[in-house]
Formats: sequence, C-alpha cells, structure tokens
Amino acid sequence: MAKNEAEYAKIGRAAASLSDAFADKKSLYRTAFIKGLFSGFGSVLGATLLVAILLALLSSFKEIPLLGPVSESIKNTVQSQK
Repeated sequence: MAKNEAEYAKIGRAAASLSDAFADKKSLYRTAFIKGLFSGFGSVLGATLLVAILLALLSSFKEIPLLGPVSESIKNTVQSQK
C-alpha cells in the first residue's frame, strides 16, 4: 500500500508543478497559439505532399478508367472557355 501512496504523491507533485508552470495566462495563450501555428502548417504541408504524391502516381497512367469521362468533360469545358 505504501508504494502506491508514494507513487500517487509523486504524480500529484508532478501535476502541481505542471500547473504552476502554466499559471501565467499570457504564457499559456502564447504557447497555444504557437502550437496552433505549427499544427496548421503541418496539416497544410502534409496535405500538399499527399496530393503531390497522388498526382504523381495518377500521371503515370495513360488513361484512368473511372475518371476518363470526367476528365474529358473538364478538358472540353476548359477548352471551350478559351
């Protein structure tokens, strides 16, 4: 029992020190803002890479069976707008 109580006390002290570290609201908001910036940048970068890889894979095919008619209609629309 004493071992569990000591572990709980250690966890409690760690949580209290973590709470004290973020007691300053200005620091908390700044940290959250920077975290949001990096998260958004990472999402955009990841999506860009995923689309680039997908387009590179699709460009290796001469004709895509299911998307052939759709791509033809888009091509015709673009050409008719010129």
